[in-house]
Amino acid sequence: LVRLKFDDIGTVYIYMDKKYSLSRAQIKQLRKGISFDLHIRTTKYTFSEGINRCIGLLVALQQICKDIYRNDYVMKIDSDVLFISDSIFRDVLKGNTDAISHDNYGDLEGGSFSLRGSIISKIVRLPIGRAVKEVCSKFRWPLEKCQDDKLMTQLVKQCGGKMHLKRFMLEPLKPPFIRKRASKYELTEHNIRGYSYIHFTYWFGLKKEQMRKTWKWLCSKD
Repeated sequence: LVRLKFDDIGTVYIYMDKKYSLSRAQIKQLRKGISFDLHIRTTKYTFSEGINRCIGLLVALQQICKDIYRNDYVMKIDSDVLFISDSIFRDVLKGNTDAISHDNYGDLEGGSFSLRGSIISKIVRLPIGRAVKEVCSKFRWPLEKCQDDKLMTQLVKQCGGKMHLKRFMLEPLKPPFIRKRASKYELTEHNIRGYSYIHFTYWFGLKKEQMRKTWKWLCSKD
């Protein structure tokens, strides 16, 4: 966001998972070099898995809905998402759709999706239980296994929202984007060109140390 240098960025709220909060030093580092207001909040419930993640997300949306305008955006980002370009941010800041995400076979992608304030105000007033049952019935999941990206897709559709889905995410194991040699993933500038982020949850077997190396490699190409 700092690199984009958009003048209309007024305030940014960051909701941290209460179980995995940033340290004071990390928050201090985040505040460096920014021209907009930054508010750090902690979620009421931990973003674990299944229905608990859905509840935590919806409660956070209910809270933030009181502080945002209809054309503001809320962006959900998982901790294992690594941004490699600003393309998804540029599309969000154009502000011409209700939900923006990588095209996950017609659904929002759980690693990173954005919702406009006007659609959030409708979502938080919906009977959530019915939407949860419909999603779980569609995918044949028990209620406790409901996934937040599928649920949010369902809620946006129920509200008549417009979704902007695009190939923002670099997906592993799909040539020619990624090659696998000796059980290690190989990233090249050719492979990452045109994508906005990597969601490491899909990169099975990729350890934290490899994630750090990937980060350092990307920084060296900046």
